[in-house]
Amino acid sequence: MDVQLFDRDNIHQLVWPETQEALQARNILLPMILEGVESYIRNVETTLYLLKVNEQIIPLTLNEREYDNSYLTSNYFPINYLEELLQRKYPRLHWLQKPLVHTLGLFLKGVKINKVAIVNNWLLTTNIYPSLTLEEVKALTHFVKKRFPDHLILFRSLNTRKCQQLASDLAGEQYKMVGARSVFIFDPAEQSSFPKKALYHHRRDKRLIEKEGYEVVYNEQLTVDELKVALNLYRRVYIGRHTKYSPEYTQRFLECAMKTNFFDLIGVKKGGELLGVMGCTERNGTLIVPFFGFDREKGGPNHIYRILTNLAIDEAMKRGVVLNDGSGGDKAKRERGMRAFPEYVALYSAHLPLYRRIFWSLADRARKISPSQSYRT
Repeated sequence: MDVQLFDRDNIHQLVWPETQEALQARNILLPMILEGVESYIRNVETTLYLLKVNEQIIPLTLNEREYDNSYLTSNYFPINYLEELLQRKYPRLHWLQKPLVHTLGLFLKGVKINKVAIVNNWLLTTNIYPSLTLEEVKALTHFVKKRFPDHLILFRSLNTRKCQQLASDLAGEQYKMVGARSVFIFDPAEQSSFPKKALYHHRRDKRLIEKEGYEVVYNEQLTVDELKVALNLYRRVYIGRHTKYSPEYTQRFLECAMKTNFFDLIGVKKGGELLGVMGCTERNGTLIVPFFGFDREKGGPNHIYRILTNLAIDEAMKRGVVLNDGSGGDKAKRERGMRAFPEYVALYSAHLPLYRRIFWSLADRARKISPSQSYRT
C-alpha cells in the first residue's frame, strides 16, 4: 500500500491522479499550501499537507496549540465558544465565569487537546469523503501515527447517511466515535415519498422568486464588488450570528474558489442589490453548501433563506446527488423533505501517552455510541 505525504517543500514532486478529488485539491488546496492558509482563511493557522493513498488525494491539517483558531482545526473551540456565549448572555457574571472557564481551559491545554492531525480536512464546515477501502484506512492510520506519533488522529463530518462503511472500518481500527451534531440531508431519490406539505413548500418557494421580483444570478454574473458583498453576507450569518470562530474566508479564497470552479456561486438579487448568496461544491455523489449568507433585514420574512434553501435543493435534483445541508434551520429543512442524520467525529488515540488516552476514553464514554447500531442506511 503506497502512502505519501506532501507539503510546501516537496509538493512539486506530487504526480496528480486524474480524479475529481485531485482536481479540486489542486484548485483550492495547492494555493493554500504554497501561499499559507491564513491568506485564504483569516482565523486558521495550520500546517496543510496532502496525503496520497494509492490514487486518493486526501488533505491533512496539523496543529500543536493555536487555541484561537477556527473550529475547523481547533479542538479547544468549545472553551472559546463557552466563554463567548457566557459573555453574550450573562455579561454581569463574567467576573465569576472567567476563572472557571480559564481553569477548564488550562486542563484541556494540559492534555494537549489541540495536538491533532485532522484527516480529510478540506477546511470547510462539512467535508465530503472519498471511497476508502479498509486496507487504505489501515495504511493511512499506520502512516499518520508513525509520522506524527504525538498527535491525536481525527476524522470529522462522518454522517450516518453517507459514511456508514467508513465509520464501521474506523471503529474496527480502534477509532472512538464521538457525537458532534445532526445534519440535514435531501435525497432526490426519495422525492416520490415526500409528504404533500414538502412539495407545497417547494412550489411556494419557487413562485416567491417571480412574485416578489427577485433575480437569481450565477458565477460569472457576479462582479468583483458583489463578491465583497457576498463575503459580508456570509460574515453576518457565520461570524455575526453564530461565532467568531467560524471560518473567516477572505476575498482571495472566494475569488480562487469561483475561478477554479471549486464553488458554484448562486446569488439572489432584488433591485440590483445582492441580498443572499451561497457557494456549493460537489464530489463523490454529495453536494454541500459551506458558503452561505443573506441579509435578514431586507426582503420579506425569511424570503432569502427560503429561496437559497430551495436553490440548493434544485442543484441536488439537477445533478442527481444527495444534498448535505449541514445543521440549523431544522423546521424549514424538514418541511422541504430533508431528514436529520447524526454526525460524528472519529478519534484515534491508541498511540498516545496514557494520560491523554484516559482523557479521550472519558470523552468517548461521555457521548458513547455503538457504531454497529448507529451506522445504518
